[in-house]
Amino acid sequence: MKMISATLPGSKPDTYLAITNVSHAFWERHDDGGGETNVYNKQVSDGWMEVKDHDVLSGGSVTNQKLDCRGGEFGGCFIWKLVKNDTSSVCTSLYVN
Repeated sequence: MKMISATLPGSKPDTYLAITNVSHAFWERHDDGGGETNVYNKQVSDGWMEVKDHDVLSGGSVTNQKLDCRGGEFGGCFIWKLVKNDTSSVCTSLYVN
């Protein structure tokens, strides 16, 4: 896991921007006798917020995820990429086979 954060001057007087990037990934290999399965999962998240005193004035974030599974019980290969995720709708994903 990797986390990077920074604080910058805000766009308004007496404000600042808090910016953070978090990323992590794992690779897992499993063989239960029915064939080997390999799973790779990576997530990268970026977020920011503009703060005055202890009040958050605005902010936003985005997360990108890639899930890659090959072999074993899946009978081949598939790759999912998260293409949209927000609080106002159901998470949409892209399936590639």
